Amino acid sequence: MYPFLQKDHEVFERWTPIAAGLRPPTEDENKLMAAVKQALEAGLYYETAVQKHVKEHADFIPPEAWQIRGATEGGVMGYECYHARRAMDAFAERAENEEAVKAYCVGQKIGTLYINGKRTNALNITSIEGTTVIMLGKSGSSTVQVTIAARAIKTAKERAIARGWRKAQP
Repeated sequence: MYPFLQKDHEVFERWTPIAAGLRPPTEDENKLMAAVKQALEAGLYYETAVQKHVKEHADFIPPEAWQIRGATEGGVMGYECYHARRAMDAFAERAENEEAVKAYCVGQKIGTLYINGKRTNALNITSIEGTTVIMLGKSGSSTVQVTIAARAIKTAKERAIARGWRKAQP
């Protein structure tokens, strides 16, 4: 049976290190994430619909766990579902960044990007730390250092292309 918690803050403390990649999920936490994933794959989007699906299909969660009310919608188990979903999102984001960073190397010229609502020109990669890319470039006459997640570079390029600041690349 799923080891359910009594308080919202306990749920937060359980799931935050998982989402941050500081510890792997337990077997029970993996089961909950699988149930949430099943709900999402069934086309459910809103938290209440996902929670209802998990409640109906996750027989490893005792019924009394759903009775514990917390300060969040769906009670403590609803909050568990919410955090399980956020952990899955964090896993996917890390995987995207790990794949995206493979395309970059120190010294590589990136060119013009649209970052933080501004045009940044002549960007060159100065270092890569994990999945974070650090670049130097120009914003007006000022030299700026940009720190960005590897996967965000693609979006910044697309935004610069849409504004006519760089040419579309095949």
